[in-house]
Amino acid sequence: MGRSRSLGRRVEASREAGEGARRSCGRRGAGRIRRRRSGRLVGRRRESPDRQAEVKLPSTTIVIDAAILIAAVRGRSSGAMLKAAEGTVLVTTDRVVQEARRRIELGLKRPELLDVLDDLAELLTVVPVAALEPVLFRCEETLRDAVPSRNGSVRDAHVLALAWSVEADVWTTDRDFAGTGVATWSTPNLMRALAEAGAR
Repeated sequence: MGRSRSLGRRVEASREAGEGARRSCGRRGAGRIRRRRSGRLVGRRRESPDRQAEVKLPSTTIVIDAAILIAAVRGRSSGAMLKAAEGTVLVTTDRVVQEARRRIELGLKRPELLDVLDDLAELLTVVPVAALEPVLFRCEETLRDAVPSRNGSVRDAHVLALAWSVEADVWTTDRDFAGTGVATWSTPNLMRALAEAGAR
């Protein structure tokens, strides 16, 4: 059975995209199809290129963890933090600031950077962990069972508690927040999303 030119172009485009699904000769203009494991053929709804390329926007309030704060103090993402502070409310816990101070002074042995930490902390709204006590236990349970880590670590429960409390995304380098109900951002992806938000 001969294919129409239109169908041939669709098949060729799909092959180049690496889809590898089986094709069936259909009427001209029919949508692409795929085969379920059950054997049923189902239509694949198309999305416009603009919708496919659209980047999810971060929340207007963003929680940062100790790793991001330390990276900013060391100059690796200080520009990113300043940029983020222009368009969002940056929040963290007092425990994050304390942990960053301890790791900079004792772990990195760079006490001269503590003044930089204090300056960057001025950009943040710092929430006492004591104020998050009502939800801490539930956050510990959630982190303990979270996918994909399941490593039993609950050390960032206060960060999750803050994110839940203020309905915010988390800016982090960790994957431990997967499966906890909050969106997380790496520095490059956050900067890209904020740039797109500013262009709208």
